[in-house]
Amino acid sequence: MKNHALNEGAYLDEYLHEYDKDKSCQDKDRKAKASYKKSLDKSGIVWRESTTKENKSYHIDYYITLNGKEFSNDLKSIKRKNGRDWGDEPDDWEWLWIEFHGKYKEGNEYKPTKGWLYAERLSIVTFECNTYFLLVSRKDLEKLCDTIVDKKSPPVKKAPNAIRKTYSRGADLLAKIHVSDILDSEKKYGITVMQQQIPKATECL
Repeated sequence: MKNHALNEGAYLDEYLHEYDKDKSCQDKDRKAKASYKKSLDKSGIVWRESTTKENKSYHIDYYITLNGKEFSNDLKSIKRKNGRDWGDEPDDWEWLWIEFHGKYKEGNEYKPTKGWLYAERLSIVTFECNTYFLLVSRKDLEKLCDTIVDKKSPPVKKAPNAIRKTYSRGADLLAKIHVSDILDSEKKYGITVMQQQIPKATECL
């Protein structure tokens, strides 16, 4: 089955985020998408892109086929380390931002919405790491994050302090976890998280 990518101009569901004044996040997202698609091809994983509606409404970027079954998939590119800076060390790529509550833009206003962690139609979340992409069951990730992130205390005020603690910029609610929380979830927390790694295509490193 041939992998299917919609025409870039027709597909683009990208907009300039209110915090992305220099467009660096948008640039990182585009590079991550290109790298991910090449890596899926190299790994022999069949994929197709979602529609704009599926992307906006259900947090679905792609559909990927694993063991003969198709799954909805959302790609999370590397995010800013502390709200301003991009990390330069390999470990900086291993901190993952989780969205409990999100927001969307309607006209000139931002409105609250359920975060992608709770997107019921989403099956697999893919995180961009330094040399690989980590595919994770969303339901398992939801259980893990609801267990290890402190959501009872007030949100911290600064992004660097959001390690397994909530952080808010208004309507949204976020937290950072380390990739090892997923990789070693059973040993560290007694929670099984279905996961799979695929290496980044060599030309993308």
